[in-house]
Amino acid sequence: MNFIPADLHDKLRRSPLAPLQLGGRTLLPILQGGMGVGVSGHRLAGTVAGLGAVGTLSSVDLRRHYPDLMEKTTGLPQDDRAKTAINAANLEAIDREIRAARALSDGRGLLAINVMRAVGEYAASVKQALQSGIDAIVVGAGLPLDLPDLAKDHPNTLLIPILSDARGVQLIVRKWERKRRLPDAIIIEHPRLAGGHLGAASVGDLGDERFNFDRVIPESLAFFRSAGIEGKIPLIAAGGIRSAADIRRVQALGAAGGDVRHGPLALISQSPVQLTVANQLTLLRILLIPPFVVLTLYGYIGTALIVFALAGLTAVPSKYIKAPRVGESPVALE
Repeated sequence: MNFIPADLHDKLRRSPLAPLQLGGRTLLPILQGGMGVGVSGHRLAGTVAGLGAVGTLSSVDLRRHYPDLMEKTTGLPQDDRAKTAINAANLEAIDREIRAARALSDGRGLLAINVMRAVGEYAASVKQALQSGIDAIVVGAGLPLDLPDLAKDHPNTLLIPILSDARGVQLIVRKWERKRRLPDAIIIEHPRLAGGHLGAASVGDLGDERFNFDRVIPESLAFFRSAGIEGKIPLIAAGGIRSAADIRRVQALGAAGGDVRHGPLALISQSPVQLTVANQLTLLRILLIPPFVVLTLYGYIGTALIVFALAGLTAVPSKYIKAPRVGESPVALE
């Protein structure tokens, strides 16, 4: 069934791109990746879905979008009561964000939520999203071996793990088959190009050829053929996907679509990102990390220490910058 607006569907037919077939829906071959904290909220995800693609919420600390939830979780004693209140507020925020994104999408596209396997509230977040009627659960930052168990009462919700190499693909498929479930799609995330949370055990592994799309995509498709599940699990490439040409490139390798995130999407008008001075200083510190690592690895210790000191200096002005009021975080909604 087509979930793309008529004008965009016509343009897609006249383009060299193939549509993404996912969960019985015909979609644009674009999955907007999850970006936290709060970057891919309901405005961005709902708008992307409304255009006939896959819009993805990020589950991390969504309470910051809502002044009333921030009010409830500010100034609490630093003990288990604060943790309980914050977790409850974030679950409430997941429900609100899914409902708001659903209203924006107006029945088009597909709505997903990205939940990191490594976070403590992973299971609770997945269950809340399922109860709130999300179309798909995307899980990275670890192997979601238990995701079929968490979603067993929601057979129509799509389950999409994020993996980085063919070995991980084989492991997940075999483990899930024992639970009588297959992934509805798999995102192939290049750990260097996507800045992901899995795949590479060290900085030196980032250049490992096993992560290259021209290797992992054909190897994964060959495994699907040998396992008798060819054509049942679409692959979506994540990392360095910025244009239609990039999507054409990975589709030529056998992928069904591309995962677009960060640059092209984080700064569009429907994203809640508002860079304050504090944000810009934090961004500068982050950008100084790669030069520091590279200089250290190549033995330029003196220069690396200068870069490290410069990064440290960017933290000093933060002490004198007015903090946002409750509900007025740098990632706020109108």
